[in-house]
Amino acid sequence: MDVSQSYHIMTTRKASKEHRCYECKGIIRRGEIYEIESGIDDGPFAYKMCAQCRVMFDDANRRCWQNDGEGLPFGELHQDVFESRDVDLMAAYIRNKLRRCAEVRAWMWVRWREAREAVVA
Repeated sequence: MDVSQSYHIMTTRKASKEHRCYECKGIIRRGEIYEIESGIDDGPFAYKMCAQCRVMFDDANRRCWQNDGEGLPFGELHQDVFESRDVDLMAAYIRNKLRRCAEVRAWMWVRWREAREAVVA
């Protein structure tokens, strides 16, 4: 696709019904503020993000730009969080998933425990 024909917009909305956060896979409840990024690149796209994931995503995106000049792809926040080895960041991500009724995978608990034990040691 010609780059001149692509576009990208970010909109903040108040949920009139339940949605699913693209990053944590949790529920965005009716009445909550969330963000939707939409547009056309290689095809149309729309990614909804809860407020907590938006903050973590923006932080991760800044780190990625500083490290390699490329932004964090949508849907890969969990990878950045758990590769960071930041115990507090991992705990915040897990708490958000639990608060939003999303599954916390076993490997996430294992990596969080390993990182926590490394800090204690």
